[in-house]
Formats: sequence, C-alpha cells, structure tokens
Amino acid sequence: GIEPTVRVDTWVLPFVQGDRYVLCSDGLVDEVDDQEIVELLAACPTPQGAADALVAAANERGGRDNVTIVVVDVLEGEQPPSDAVDLDVDVAWGENGVHERLIDAEAGT
Repeated sequence: GIEPTVRVDTWVLPFVQGDRYVLCSDGLVDEVDDQEIVELLAACPTPQGAADALVAAANERGGRDNVTIVVVDVLEGEQPPSDAVDLDVDVAWGENGVHERLIDAEAGT
C-alpha cells in the first residue's frame, strides 16, 4: 500500500495434505469474483497453471491494477480428518468469499 505501515490479518492453520493456498494482490480480487477464482483453482491441477489462469482472468476483465499471485499446494502435512467431506464450491465459501474454515479462525495482527 501507500501507507508506511499496514495492518495485516493473519491466521495460523495446520497444513493439511491436499489443501491449496492462494496469496494474491487486489489486482486479482478487484477484477475476478470469488466464485470464479474458486472454479479456476479447482479446474487447474498445478499451482503454476492455476496462477496463470487467474492472471489471465484478471487481465481479460480489464487488468486495471498489477496482479500478483502465488498458489501453493500442500503435498505433505496433517492427514485430512476422517470425517472430512468434499464441499461444493457454493458451500465451501462464505458470503465474504473466505473459506468457512477461516471464518472461525481467530485473526492475529
């Protein structure tokens, strides 16, 4: 940002095998809605392919700002809980676009 200091929300979550994390600039989320981001992430089997698809989507919608994206797949980590279920895109994301698992996480600054 343009301010000398910024406040950042952070979460501490265990890495669960099979999770995919995305770190991106507002150049993505200002251009591409959350639903399409989720769909593109689900459609791309590799992190690089997902990042490329997300950048392309942002640019196709005008690309008014720079777009920075890092996609990381968790290959090793905790095993998913035995009662874990695959969620549909509509179910997995809350109204604010944050995965339900994060909504209940306490943010630190």
